[in-house]
Amino acid sequence: MKKIKLYKQSVPNECGICCCKMVLNFHGIYTEYKDLRNAIGSIRDGTSIFQMKSLFENAGLSAKIFRVSSPQILQKVKSLKRASILFWDEKHFVVFDRVDKDKIFILDPIKGKLVLSHEEFLEHFSNIYLCTKDLDKGGKKKKRSFLRTWKLFIGILVKQKTNIFLYFIITSMAYILTIANAEYTKKVINSISTEGATSKIIWPFVYLAISFVIIYSIKEWVSNKISIEAEREVTSSTLLKAINLPYNFFEIRTTGELFTSLASINLLKEFWVNKCFLLVFNFGLSIILIGYLASISKIMAMVVLLITLLNHGINSILKEKLSILSSEEFNLQSTSNNIQIETLSTMSLTKVLRLEEEIYSRWSWNFEKLIEVKQNKKNLLSILSVCTLFFSTYTPILILVSGVYFAINESLNIGEIVLMQTYSLTIMNMVGSIIQIYQEYVVNSSFIDKINDLIDQEEENDGIKEVNHFESFSLKNLDFCYNNLEKKL
Repeated sequence: MKKIKLYKQSVPNECGICCCKMVLNFHGIYTEYKDLRNAIGSIRDGTSIFQMKSLFENAGLSAKIFRVSSPQILQKVKSLKRASILFWDEKHFVVFDRVDKDKIFILDPIKGKLVLSHEEFLEHFSNIYLCTKDLDKGGKKKKRSFLRTWKLFIGILVKQKTNIFLYFIITSMAYILTIANAEYTKKVINSISTEGATSKIIWPFVYLAISFVIIYSIKEWVSNKISIEAEREVTSSTLLKAINLPYNFFEIRTTGELFTSLASINLLKEFWVNKCFLLVFNFGLSIILIGYLASISKIMAMVVLLITLLNHGINSILKEKLSILSSEEFNLQSTSNNIQIETLSTMSLTKVLRLEEEIYSRWSWNFEKLIEVKQNKKNLLSILSVCTLFFSTYTPILILVSGVYFAINESLNIGEIVLMQTYSLTIMNMVGSIIQIYQEYVVNSSFIDKINDLIDQEEENDGIKEVNHFESFSLKNLDFCYNNLEKKL
């Protein structure tokens, strides 16, 4: 089954554009955010369903709007086409994904992925939907390439190729130092267990410690230099770009949208410059450590790798569920607060109309749902905490027990067992960091469309304007006469 990619809104009244992007991408029409914004125009008052219908038709799709009567909703939704847009809560748009038994799957630009019962669906659906059909006319736009999507940040890094080259040289030296530390540790442990401590272990320790300070100091200095230069370049270039954009760009965008775009640039700059280099460093070091452990014992290295993947696989599943619960908690808490604020601000009207029980009943139902979500979230956090503690406690013990077994068979020595035990936790932490950075990348990718909306716009041409026709013209220095014999006028 083809997946519908979720696009979440970052500013109010943007749900219509996000839904349009989801539907177009589902049909293989990869339209850039700036083109959608320019086509829709101002969203200060939101987007109408007829604007979306017109946009789909211009993109080569067949689009129809339907109103369904309440008794037929559940029957109709079972045959509803995927990627249909639903009018929601009389003020919002969402995308229909699918029906599975008694559950209905919805993509909400605000809340994310929703799984609703029939009763919950009926409570929110406002009886109007827009469905689209691919006319197979061809000419579909290809998905924007990675390099083109991230061209602003990649371009900034390319300008610092000398510093980046130096960073990777220093990183390679740090990798070599890590292996040297491992070999030194192994030799020290084995020498103590067999021959006793000697003065020969002191000077290598001094050399390694001094090398560590020098290499990592240079690494941090180069990283900071890249970060500062990137901040100077991205801040000045984006502000200059914004100043030189035509006025109609600002007419159809709210101040909130513009601030979101500029804030997103700073957010992604920090990610690309800091987290991206950390990702590369941790990934490379993890590969080297796993390879080093495999050179000692392939079976033990495989055990370490399997435990690491199992740990972070469980964590990723639990964190995804936590993210969904956090989103539900936020929305339920907002609804609960709104009911209380509205009640207190209109208390006199509530008393006159005798609406106390009705308001309390509505608030109580929402509050019970909120408590249920909070309880589920706490339970999930407890499970996550227990899993993390279990793996961090028992992984070294498991490695030690396995190492002792191999030591009895004389395939491992004590120094190698200690290294296995130490680096198993190091690898787990680094893989966890890699997964976390990748998850940040997925989240931050949702902001890139807002940035490209600003970056890809054409600037003003200082009075030069392209024209397709002349609305009026004037004649200058023209002679006229009725015939060749008459005097020229």
